[in-house]
Amino acid sequence: MAEFDLAGDGVSPLPRAAPISGLGATLAFGFGAHFFIALVNILATPILLKLMGVEAYGLVAFFLVLQGWMLLFDLGISPALARQLSRYRAGAIDAAAARGLMAAAETVFIGGGVAAGLVLALASPWIAVHWLHSATLSRHELDLSLRLIAVLLVFRWLTGLYQSALVGLERQNLVNALAAASVALRYGAAVAALALVARTPAIFFAVQAAFTVAEAVISRLLLGGAMPKASARPDWRGLKAEFRFAAGLTLASAAATLIGQADRLALSHALPLTEFGLFGLVVQISAGITLVVPPFAQAFQPRLTSLLARHEQADFAHVYRLASGLILALSVGLAGTIAAQPEWVVWAWTGRLDAARHLAPALSLYAAGGAIAAYLFVPFLLQYAQGKVRLHVIGNVAFAVVWVPAAVIAAFRWGPVGAGAVWLIGNLLYLLLWTPRIHKALLSKAERRGLDLGVWLRGAALAALLAATRYLPLGVASRPAAFAALAVISLAVTALAAASSREIWTFAAHLLMPSRRR
Repeated sequence: MAEFDLAGDGVSPLPRAAPISGLGATLAFGFGAHFFIALVNILATPILLKLMGVEAYGLVAFFLVLQGWMLLFDLGISPALARQLSRYRAGAIDAAAARGLMAAAETVFIGGGVAAGLVLALASPWIAVHWLHSATLSRHELDLSLRLIAVLLVFRWLTGLYQSALVGLERQNLVNALAAASVALRYGAAVAALALVARTPAIFFAVQAAFTVAEAVISRLLLGGAMPKASARPDWRGLKAEFRFAAGLTLASAAATLIGQADRLALSHALPLTEFGLFGLVVQISAGITLVVPPFAQAFQPRLTSLLARHEQADFAHVYRLASGLILALSVGLAGTIAAQPEWVVWAWTGRLDAARHLAPALSLYAAGGAIAAYLFVPFLLQYAQGKVRLHVIGNVAFAVVWVPAAVIAAFRWGPVGAGAVWLIGNLLYLLLWTPRIHKALLSKAERRGLDLGVWLRGAALAALLAATRYLPLGVASRPAAFAALAVISLAVTALAAASSREIWTFAAHLLMPSRRR
């Protein structure tokens, strides 16, 4: 077995190669798929803006807000199920228990999804008249679009359950391949329908709903093939046994949803639909920042859970430090570049100078806060794998109690810039004040040595470097050249962040030179 000092801090015993074997391939495939998804979004958004108009695109932004709020109805079931399926793979629970938990979770999701969809469909006339401020879209068009959004949200929610279960079973590549294909087909068909049939938001959402239903069905078929062959009768007792863990995740998820969506919901009411459509670009770019999280989580979440289920604590600690280094490099490289060059990002993406100038201040703040928010998934991984989410719940609830009123007030008073400033400050305080508390409670002194301080110092140095790039004379004359310049900056910062991490150096050496084993 190979031995690696991933932490570089004298922590012992040194981990074997087995805990990190396969992570490179999983990460590469995951990031490749999500890069493709991001590319499709990048290409589709300016086309949709041109075909639909800014005000109709505001409905797309409103859909993204509602999709975030649907997380409230998860009740912690998806992550709890994924964790138990990872433990099943590690031999901690049997096939009958795994199958029964899946059947019970699916029953809850189908019932809850239908109820939530009906509520939104019935409320659509009121939302169209009293919440959204449209100058050109008819009440009928708004009402029809909102009903289609209800269908879309329900099946997106079901797809999330099935794909979480597949990730728990370490079928990440299947999930990523299906997600990439679905995004390409959804947006390709939507653009074609808008160009050839009618340039209305209802056409867009009808196409999206049709392909999302298909994705949900395919995900369920793939899950059926991956699940153990055992009784499919719902195991309500087993699901109840997960109640404490799931309830904690539910409360934390509710707080996280409030944190992530309260400002956007307030802005959807405070701004005219046309202006909110422009702000939708900030929402889209912010969502793009979080694309670093799913492939990262898919690779590390089941691995860390399995290591703990096998009582391999030393390996767990070393893989956790590797996860911390990777997500720091990726989040700062992507989000930091956006925060430093917001005008170039919006102009390169949309070709609209007016939007670039208007959105740049808010986008810079949201992107910087997004970089920190992406990193904050690391301490959640630690708690999730150990099945101890009390500190996650306390932190999220306390954050929400303070942050949500501040964000809503800022959104109504100062618009997107005020909301973005609150978002950045809140995430920074959570990183500096609460993350060390989590590490102290769940890691030994040797395991956490230098972890938080190293992140703070590297993050501050990279932020200063990115701030300095604002003074670079880019002088590009075309949008492709702007994209290329931004990509060079992002890759350079990511590489520098990775080079500053001993864990990543050793992981790369393991991938590239497996024969150098001691």
